[in-house]
Amino acid sequence: MRKLLALLLCLQFGPVFATNNIIAIVNDNIITTTSVEQQLTTGSSLDEKMAVIDQQIDNILIHEQITSLGIKPTQQSIDEAIAQIAKTNNMTIEELKALSQFPTFLQQIISQLSVRILQQNVIQGMAIILSDEEISTKCQNNATKNSTKQIRIAQIFISEVEGANDQKSAVKDLLNKIAKHIEKGASFYDFAKLHSQDYSYAQGGLSDWLTLESSNLIFFDKLKEGEVSKVYNSGAGWAIAIKTDERYINSSLEACKQKIINNKTAKHYLDWVQELRSSAYIEIFSDKL
Repeated sequence: MRKLLALLLCLQFGPVFATNNIIAIVNDNIITTTSVEQQLTTGSSLDEKMAVIDQQIDNILIHEQITSLGIKPTQQSIDEAIAQIAKTNNMTIEELKALSQFPTFLQQIISQLSVRILQQNVIQGMAIILSDEEISTKCQNNATKNSTKQIRIAQIFISEVEGANDQKSAVKDLLNKIAKHIEKGASFYDFAKLHSQDYSYAQGGLSDWLTLESSNLIFFDKLKEGEVSKVYNSGAGWAIAIKTDERYINSSLEACKQKIINNKTAKHYLDWVQELRSSAYIEIFSDKL
């Protein structure tokens, strides 16, 4: 069936594309010499050419999965990627969008974001356990480094009070009232769930572990147990905070552990791609390379 597909394609395009040889069939897709000519140089060895074809095969199989699963990046993630690219190239978003190549850039952005979502779906729920032996073997040079202090805080952010004429005063008054209730024993978590206007409200305002690297964090670190901070400007609104926990870690050791975890998740994803290959119809015409 796939050989028939290749024959029909050759007959359809005729001599006009005679030099555009089909070099691989992947399920119902084809890879032609034209589609990979930029990756294939005249000096490339057969092994190097086969590596390019293998990567193209993987890309086709991955995008088949993206299509079948209906994976699409959100408009917000697309806009954020566009903004980052513009910033990296010292351009405004409008200048970037005005480029003639922008439609191509946009498709590349959507493709890359879609692949990232697929990768996250594949490794989601993957249980990764690092043994003491594995850590001591691979991270032995990092075990004696100095410890770094980290803290966790919980924050309540409020940017506006509905119906208030003087928003700044209304927001600060509300936060001060909330702080007094918390200092008398009320739950910070409950008030964050009820009043915070930041996405962290779902976790009761709780942050990730934060390394003491800025004056703001040092300010939070000085808070006593149960003490609520003064109202401060967070940049996105006004806020109050409490310090919930602290720990000391070896940042070099933690980075080494994370590298091991990243390698394991990458291997899990690559193994999954190999499973796609094993269940796909793949035919490579290496004599065309």
